[in-house]
Parts: sequence; C-alpha cells; structure tokens
Amino acid sequence: MTVKAESVIAIISGSFGMTGSIGIMLVHLLYPSLRNLFRKLIVILSIYDFLLSLAYMINGPQNSVVCRIQVIWESAMMIATPCWTTVVSLVTYLKIRNYQDSQVDKIQKILHFVTAIFYLVIFIIWSIYAETDTKDTHWCFTKQRSLLMTLYLIWWFFLLVMIILYILSTIKIRKAYKSLASVNSVLEKLRRKEKIKVQLRMTLIPIIYILIAIPSSVKRAKEVFFLNNTDFITLDIFQAIFDPSQGIFDCILFVFMVKDVRTKIKDSFKKIFCNKKYSEDPTTLLLSSMNSQPSLHSDQEDNFQSSDN
Repeated sequence: MTVKAESVIAIISGSFGMTGSIGIMLVHLLYPSLRNLFRKLIVILSIYDFLLSLAYMINGPQNSVVCRIQVIWESAMMIATPCWTTVVSLVTYLKIRNYQDSQVDKIQKILHFVTAIFYLVIFIIWSIYAETDTKDTHWCFTKQRSLLMTLYLIWWFFLLVMIILYILSTIKIRKAYKSLASVNSVLEKLRRKEKIKVQLRMTLIPIIYILIAIPSSVKRAKEVFFLNNTDFITLDIFQAIFDPSQGIFDCILFVFMVKDVRTKIKDSFKKIFCNKKYSEDPTTLLLSSMNSQPSLHSDQEDNFQSSDN
C-alpha cells in the first residue's frame, strides 16, 4: 500500500462522509416540519463528521503548515465526534427514561457548551505543543507520545461510556416493548410502538461509531503497547476507509431509511420536475390558456342568476 494509494482511499471515503453529512444538514434546513430534538443532535454530529472527513482529506509534507493544521484539526475532531456521539447516547437514554423535554433540552445545551470548551482546550494545547510527523502514512500525526496517549485515553473513555449507555438503553427499551401487552388502547399502542422505533434508531448511532472505529481501536492499541515496528497495512486501509465515512452511514440511517424524510424528498422532486415538465409541454400550455379564458356557458349562468334575482 503506497502513500498515494492510501491518500486516494481517504479522499474517496472522506467525500462519501462529507456528502452524507451535507445530506443530513440539507434535510434539516429544507424541511422545518421534521425538526425535533433528536434531529438537532444528529445535525450537530453531522457537522463534526463533516469536519473530520475534511481533516482526513488534507495532507502535506512533514513539519509543513498544512501538516500542522491537519494534526490540530484532526485531533480536535477525533475527540469531538465520539464526544458528541456520547451526548446523543445520553440524551437518548434520558428520553427513554421519560425525562421531560425541557429537562433534556437544558441538559443537552449545557453539554454542548461544555464540550465546545473541551474541544477548544484540545485545539489550544495541540497548537502550542504538538510536533508533526508523516511517517509512512498519507496523513500527519502527533510525535509526542504523551499527547498521543492522552488523546487515545479520552477517545477510549467515550467509547466505553457509549457501550454502557447502549446497554442501559436497550434494557429499558425491551421493558417498554414488553409493557405494550398490557396496553388496551390500539392508538396508544401504536403511539408507543412508534416511540420505541425512534428510540431504537437513535441507539444505533453509537453502534455505528463503534463498528467504524474498530480498525482505529486496534491500531491505537498497537501504538499504546509499543508495537509500532509491526506494519499493519490492513488496519491502515480500513482506517482510511471507515474513519472519514461516518457521515454517509448516519445519512443512510436518518435520511434514506426514514419514511417521512423519503416522502418529503419525493414530494420536493415531484414539484420541481413535474412543474418543469408541465411548463414545457405545449398541450398543457394550450389547456391552461383555454381554462384561463372566460367561458360563455359560465357567463350565461351568471346572467341567468342575475335575471332571477
């Protein structure tokens, strides 16, 4: 695996990830009726996914300005993405526990503020202390082992919290699903089923991230245990494929697999292309012009009605 080939792989997967993130953001902007707390959390996550994908697509020679920018940017986004995925998992768990919307909204705003400060601290520390290297990969990384290990420990901490929250959430969802048997009202049962369906979809976010992060986890464990001399080309390939591509997986889950979103998109395309088709069709133009002309029959009816009066 050459550096050039690895760079091409990262650029392709990063492009898919950025496209998926843009798709999520566009749905949120274009369809206000679909906006809710969960969608807002997904949009914020898609912004971090977009920036992480972009960081993987930037490369430059060792100790260059571009290389240094990539290290600082990627380090901050490497923590931002799992951190906000953990926030999404926590909010999902609180909603499953039937916390009030106002309470959950307040908690997520506080977490948003705290995490933003956290990213800023990482950004400042890496800007001051980080030294860069490219080694045999296409992207740059931090030379200092202390900074690198700190980053990895924070990253693994978020992964552990995600797993714990996922387990707790699935336990509560199973209990909620079993309780449906005691619900007599059909409408109430359907409402609860839909609620459980949304909650299950939200619990998939940390699972997607954990699965995508498996190659990175193994590679970072290798670096922690001083196995840097071992060349794991397969891990480098999978890291270049999966790390920048979370945005496209989230887009599939929350755009293409959601019926309401698909319906909105289909309706939008119908309005655009059908209106264009009708406007260019001469027969349609002729019929519309004939309909716009006053009808003799309707005039006669009006005169008849007026004479009766």
